Amino acid sequence: MEKQMNGWKLWKAEWQSIGKNPRVWIPILAVALVPLMYAGMFLWAFWDPYGQMKDLPVAIVNEDAGATFEGEELAVGDELVDKLTTSEAFRFVEVSKAEADAGLQDHAFYMAIEIPDDFSEKATSALSADPEQLELRYIANESYNFLAAQIGGSAMEQVKGELSTEVTKQYVNAMRDGLKTVADGLDEAATGATELADGSTTAKEGAVKLADGSRLLASKQQELADGAAKLDDGLGALESGTADLVDGSQRIQTGSSTLSDGVHRVDAGAAVLKDGTTQLVDGTSAFSSKLGELHSGTQQLDAGIQELAAGLEDAQAGSGQLVNGSSTLAEALSAASAGNEALVAGTVGVTAGIDQMKTELLGQQEQLIAKLSALAESGTPATPDMLQAIVAELSTGMQATEAGFTSLSEGASRVTEGQTALGDGLGQAEAGATELAAGLVALNDGQTQLVNGAAALSEGSSQIEQGAKTAMDRSGELASASVQLNEGVATLHDGTTELASGSDQLADATLALSEGSTKLANGVKTAGQGTGTLAEGASRLAEGGQTLGSGSSDLAEGLTELESGNGKLRDALLSGAEAADVDISDENVEMMAGPIQIVNDSIHHVPNYGTGFAPYFMSLGLFVGALLLSIVYPLYDPAGKPKRSLSWLLSKSGVLIVIGFVQAFVLNVAMMTLLGLEVESPLRFFGFSWLVSITFLLIVQLLVTTLGNPGRFVAIVLLILQLTTSAGTFPLELIPRALQPFNALLPMTYTVAGYKEILSADGLSYLQGAILYLALVSVGCFFLLWGYFRIAWKKKYRPAPSEA
Repeated sequence: MEKQMNGWKLWKAEWQSIGKNPRVWIPILAVALVPLMYAGMFLWAFWDPYGQMKDLPVAIVNEDAGATFEGEELAVGDELVDKLTTSEAFRFVEVSKAEADAGLQDHAFYMAIEIPDDFSEKATSALSADPEQLELRYIANESYNFLAAQIGGSAMEQVKGELSTEVTKQYVNAMRDGLKTVADGLDEAATGATELADGSTTAKEGAVKLADGSRLLASKQQELADGAAKLDDGLGALESGTADLVDGSQRIQTGSSTLSDGVHRVDAGAAVLKDGTTQLVDGTSAFSSKLGELHSGTQQLDAGIQELAAGLEDAQAGSGQLVNGSSTLAEALSAASAGNEALVAGTVGVTAGIDQMKTELLGQQEQLIAKLSALAESGTPATPDMLQAIVAELSTGMQATEAGFTSLSEGASRVTEGQTALGDGLGQAEAGATELAAGLVALNDGQTQLVNGAAALSEGSSQIEQGAKTAMDRSGELASASVQLNEGVATLHDGTTELASGSDQLADATLALSEGSTKLANGVKTAGQGTGTLAEGASRLAEGGQTLGSGSSDLAEGLTELESGNGKLRDALLSGAEAADVDISDENVEMMAGPIQIVNDSIHHVPNYGTGFAPYFMSLGLFVGALLLSIVYPLYDPAGKPKRSLSWLLSKSGVLIVIGFVQAFVLNVAMMTLLGLEVESPLRFFGFSWLVSITFLLIVQLLVTTLGNPGRFVAIVLLILQLTTSAGTFPLELIPRALQPFNALLPMTYTVAGYKEILSADGLSYLQGAILYLALVSVGCFFLLWGYFRIAWKKKYRPAPSEA
């Protein structure tokens, strides 16, 4: 009969049974290494995969054609290729598009990056009216390795960020240069605005002077109109006087013709008389017989001389009046001509001054409007609405001023035309008066000579008559008388010759007088017409002066507003220039291109991928080790006859506890020494791993002992649920909601949480909660097993009453 064993003896018997049977201890030894092989191999393979990314082949296809930006060649594609090929993010290989496509198909590349031909061109369009985003084509062979594709996508986001930073730097540099240019331009604009303000002040002063001058001009225009009216009246009187002058000159011409004929007859008679006296001297004998005829001839000669003397007295009196009238007329015409010349010079000066003032003022206004319009359209920091309003008001004033200037210029032109015509008429009248005066002087000289000749003739005729009487009385003295007569006749002949010459000069002078008076009449008529034009022009000039006065007042008001607006514009431009004059350094460019810097910080640092996944794979390895142990080691059949159910349970569970310790110890040592796992507290790490191993072993023991092979299936299902719900890989919130409730119920959730706290100090409370939960599960499984073994022991090993 087999002897019953207590728990200690039965536990030793279990080890003896294992040691005697190599088919048991070898598999048990192998199973003890399963957690190491399972967790260690996984973690070794995936310990730091991101550190090996430099070995992952990625194709780069650069088709960028480049572009020109701000006068400089830009090749963003080449810069990107250079940057990628020198980085260790991947093993970048620059190939053609065909080679990249072929490499993706035959798995030579995991992914490809294509840079299009318009890459640089689009990079320059950010500040254009139609900006285009840069396109960087990323092609991944996800079927070849999905995780590599995901890693590549994350890396591309980083490349995108770095590339965006570089492109932004270029634009910030361009904007920095643009801001400097704007600042300089605003400074120049401020200087120009200052000059514009000064110019508007000067223009305002000029407008005020223009208004004063226009008012003065208006007052003087009335005087001009009055003078033109008086001049017109005087020219009317002059025209009437010249008509009388023409009539008198014609009468003088007629009288001078008659006088000339009489003088020629006297001259002919004197010639005959001379011949007669000659004959008288030669033939004294015949003289006596001819004394009667001589006496009759001398009487006729004396009568003709008397008539000639009377005509000469009348002619001399008329010529004296003509000389006085012509002198007065010449003086009046000279004064009128001088006044007209002064008036012409004054009106020409006024016209020139008006034109010059119009040209300068309108030029300044156009420059002011052009500058103000350019400033309003450029969208500078000033107030464009205010400037537009000022420009509109200034344009209205400019139009009114220009209309006034035009009207004033037309009136001045008409005045100038009238004055020119008046000057021509006065010139003709003055020329006629001059010729008339010259003719009258010649006439006066001829009349003087004629009077002298007539006196001589009278004297000669007296002598002849006296001689005739003497001859008649004293025929004895005939010889001497004939001599005296011959001398008197010679004197008479000389006088008649002078008288004939004077009469010819008188005829020429009267002809010149007639022609001059005709010209004078025509000139006076032309001057009368000119005074009409002068009066009309003076009226137009007055209207233009009024318009100019009104426009100059509006112009002065507009320039006052312009001066105020220019001051505000100058202040705004100076403020804008100061604001735009910002010193942007390279550090500022770096900050603008990348204003956000991500500072990677964590409260519990995890150094690598393997450390992060160690809690998950260690829990998985220990559970798989427990499951495999149930296959190679009998969890139910004892090595001897148990004395009690508790002895039976302790012998089996004791072996599992020892094997669990070995599994945990080997796994922990290998993780710390071979893989370099960093542990905050090694003792805590070893103790927790042993607790995890014991918990999983007791769970498997409970399932397999009570259910057999179906229990192993249940353990596998439990493992699958734990793998998906323990939050060892993805966060709990990312798994399906139907699986999330299992997270708080299954032990692997707590093993993973405990390992995280131990490895990364994720909070002592999590470790305490995990230990408490695992301890409760272990104790629960132990008591359930005890209950099961108790029932089994009673059925199989409990002694009968007779044996007792």
